[in-house]
Amino acid sequence: MGYHIPSNEEVAIAIYQVLQKQGTIYSQEELGEQVTQELKKIHSSYQVSPQRARRIAAKTGYIKVTIHSRDEEGHLKNCPVCDSGLQREHGISLWGKKVITGLLCPICGYRTGKRRQRPTRYIFHLG
Repeated sequence: MGYHIPSNEEVAIAIYQVLQKQGTIYSQEELGEQVTQELKKIHSSYQVSPQRARRIAAKTGYIKVTIHSRDEEGHLKNCPVCDSGLQREHGISLWGKKVITGLLCPICGYRTGKRRQRPTRYIFHLG
């Protein structure tokens, strides 16, 4: 038995319905499971990965995603929440020079400071 991939709009509606019932969801995996169950009410072969559900939730604008993270070495090129490009935030040093103070995602609002941080837990609720 195969599966079908629902549209982004169907997934966003399913996420909204799940959060209306549950209130808050405390993990990406739980979000994926709950949204898949909701989508199966529409079409029995619909499935969505937890990562895709997270990215769609972050981009909707009406779902608030709280991120718990830890420090990590290395550089970030794309947002670890919604996979969009990150923009550099700048500040002025004591000597008047322009310095990079962190990275910001213009789509979902993810922000990291001078120390790079990787998300370890996502919490979803209606904002």
